[in-house]
Amino acid sequence: MLYLTLKKKRYALPTSWAELVPSQDADRLIRMCREMNLYELGAVHFEHFQIAMTIAILGLRNNKISSFSDNLSENLFRLGEQLSFPYRLKEQDGGTVCEMTIT
Repeated sequence: MLYLTLKKKRYALPTSWAELVPSQDADRLIRMCREMNLYELGAVHFEHFQIAMTIAILGLRNNKISSFSDNLSENLFRLGEQLSFPYRLKEQDGGTVCEMTIT
């Protein structure tokens, strides 16, 4: 579990599926699965998927974020690099493939 304080609010960020508790994290799990589905369908690019997963893991609401500044987007992207347990990047056939597994 990673801990992060933003605007005087402390967030507990899971770093594995095992750290999620369905009874407490149902909304977070649903949002993560929704983002995984959108990416799997090809509806969003990987960068959007990674930021959306970070927002879901943080438990933030997109409608509460008034605008995505370059700075906020960069911070979410970098934080997402640390919260990549829902997916793995794998080199395959000269490119990178995103593998998603819920275990």
